[in-house]
Amino acid sequence: MLLSRSLLTGLCIVLASPAIVMARPNAREIFTLADKNQDNALSHSELKQQAHKFGLMFSDAKVSEIFASSDRNRNGSLDLGEFQDLIAPHQSTHKIR
Repeated sequence: MLLSRSLLTGLCIVLASPAIVMARPNAREIFTLADKNQDNALSHSELKQQAHKFGLMFSDAKVSEIFASSDRNRNGSLDLGEFQDLIAPHQSTHKIR
């Protein structure tokens, strides 16, 4: 299931916080911020917690939907490559004003 462009753009912005800077962070930087236990994989809870921290109130069902469409190897987490593929189409659409 595809997610809306605005939802994923918001996810990219929120995961890049806590400090919104003028330079747009790349996918690796966003991934590192969200990967709280530094296991090089994003769990459902890491994605949800980071999003909630900055105002995107993803339900468990929404997080499961994101994982269902992005977790290609079906191991229950998102690796950097899967995360990059998830947000790549949306990174170039956001402009900080």
